[in-house]
Amino acid sequence: MVSDAYLLYTQLLRNRHAPATHRRLIRDRRKALWWTRATVASVLTENPILLKDLDKVFASTWINDRQVVIGTKDNKLLVLDTVNHTQTPIEVIIPSHSRRRPTVAVPKHAQLGREAYTPSIIHARRFGGALESTAAPAVAAPALAAYGRCEGIRSMAVNPSNTILAVALADPACVILYRLADLYPLNTIATEHSDAVFSVQWADDTTLITGSRDSTLGVWGIGTVGRWKTGGRVRDIKLLRNAHQVASLNASGTVEIWDINRQYKDQELPLPHTKELVCLAHQHQRLAVGSQSHITLLDPRCAGGSVHVFESQDKSWGVRSLALHDPIVTCGGGMGRVSFYDLRSQAYVLRAGLAEGDTPHPPDYYNVSGGWLDEANTIYRSYFHGQHRLAPQAVYTLTYSPDETKLFTAGGPIQTSLKGCYAAVWSCFT
Repeated sequence: MVSDAYLLYTQLLRNRHAPATHRRLIRDRRKALWWTRATVASVLTENPILLKDLDKVFASTWINDRQVVIGTKDNKLLVLDTVNHTQTPIEVIIPSHSRRRPTVAVPKHAQLGREAYTPSIIHARRFGGALESTAAPAVAAPALAAYGRCEGIRSMAVNPSNTILAVALADPACVILYRLADLYPLNTIATEHSDAVFSVQWADDTTLITGSRDSTLGVWGIGTVGRWKTGGRVRDIKLLRNAHQVASLNASGTVEIWDINRQYKDQELPLPHTKELVCLAHQHQRLAVGSQSHITLLDPRCAGGSVHVFESQDKSWGVRSLALHDPIVTCGGGMGRVSFYDLRSQAYVLRAGLAEGDTPHPPDYYNVSGGWLDEANTIYRSYFHGQHRLAPQAVYTLTYSPDETKLFTAGGPIQTSLKGCYAAVWSCFT
């Protein structure tokens, strides 16, 4: 049975490009989306986009209603057409004057002071249980950063006039600016950061804010350049509605609210869950923070900040990406699941359209498709061959289209040592 809310939404979509005199629904667009978003989330269909020979899509942004720019761990930048699935590479010019950290020929797991990922180690770490390590001691790598090497394109943002794309890199730590009309590289800024630039946001058409793992925030614009220290390694930043404040998510377990003009901390919000803090979302004055097993909702206007906490659908595999749209929190996790949490009912949206008897209860999440995995990889051949379920495609990035009718998700295997990628577009139309 198709609900009235769904019919209202489909009517809204059909009329969104019609002349203003013929679409009375536009006046109530926000109201219609508010009431129908949960219904639409229950009937989404995944349309996978085939990507190959890329390593983990970390960042994405829509540049129009059909094209998405993606950035990967191996510093590849591409434009994806979500309609015909064409892929156009963009040149990434690494500036010679940027501080590129030296590399050491040691295994990935040794660089991070870990054992190599194996099925038994994954099960023990994620689901509990004792494990006696037989791995060799970690190889000393003094040239590496104190927290392990960080790679890839980590964040992207388009300025308000839709003319410039900012791309933040981890190594070398910098931000590359592209002219959006033809994606021609214009300039490289923020090279003063000494460690990975994890997030970039535009304050206005000519000024942007950066957050870095070197525990600083930076402001870069015409006649305005500055950096200041924060309370810890910055994992993500979001510009608040008034455009004079920025919220920074710190690995130390807090969200700090900073006045951009004065470079002064207005507020510090402690988080109840502090493991694996990697993503931050916002809408109006509300903030959502993803951790290892929970999503925390914050409102800086409330005493203490924290207003609601709920568990993620990815168990302890970590919340990797978030979006806040009206009453719906969209979550992408390390276990390869996309879920939608309705703040009104304080429950996950149940998938619709399953035949009776398919499952005892309709699942309240979507499993993403398998994507591409480099099966020639030595770690994969040694530990994961034939066991794809132990190497899910984590959803590292998700973003809604400008017309809010499509959701783009992308990522790659959660294990550091594996190479692979995944991308898809979700909509309520097949």
